[in-house]
Amino acid sequence: MKKIAFISDYFISDGSGGAELTTDAIMRFGVERGFEISAIHCARLDKKTLVKNKDTHHFIVCNFFQLHDDLKLYMIKNCSYSIVEYDYKICKHRSFELHQLKEGEPCDCETQMHGKINSAFYGYAEKVWFMSEKQMNMILEKVSALKIENCEVLNSVFNPGDLRFMFSIKDNEKNDKYLILDSVSPVKPSTAAVAYAEQNNLKYEIVQNLPY
Repeated sequence: MKKIAFISDYFISDGSGGAELTTDAIMRFGVERGFEISAIHCARLDKKTLVKNKDTHHFIVCNFFQLHDDLKLYMIKNCSYSIVEYDYKICKHRSFELHQLKEGEPCDCETQMHGKINSAFYGYAEKVWFMSEKQMNMILEKVSALKIENCEVLNSVFNPGDLRFMFSIKDNEKNDKYLILDSVSPVKPSTAAVAYAEQNNLKYEIVQNLPY
């Protein structure tokens, strides 16, 4: 049985953000296909664990903001691994837009040590999966070590139960109102969505704290 170890900052047991939900759906799919799946938090990963498992495991690295640079370098040289990229970790802010907002200039993190190590980490991965074609192209533009033939757009992933629920309600009667998720994130502000709705005479309702 092939063993796959997922490495991430957080898993579904830590919170139900979009990245954690997609990671959980991928892991469930692996279990259903007969793989032996394990989960390792970046903050708890050490070289001893990598050395012990490097010949028997393929590692899938998800959000790795807390992964130490020395472990990335060890994996580059010694491990079989792939990456699921949820944001833009070539950038120290994990977002080119947030970098511009905070520092007043375009992101140049790929020229800094942090960015160079992450560039190599992308480049030596067997496969890098992205959430959208636009995201993939933006990172390919920054990371010359990453080859397009090693990249694939995955999109968000849902578990079978969630998909069945979506299909069960897709034909329900609808009104003409749009829902806007309340957010104060500088790169996903609900104020921008509200302004768009009002400029285009769209009916809307702001929602918050809803379960997935």
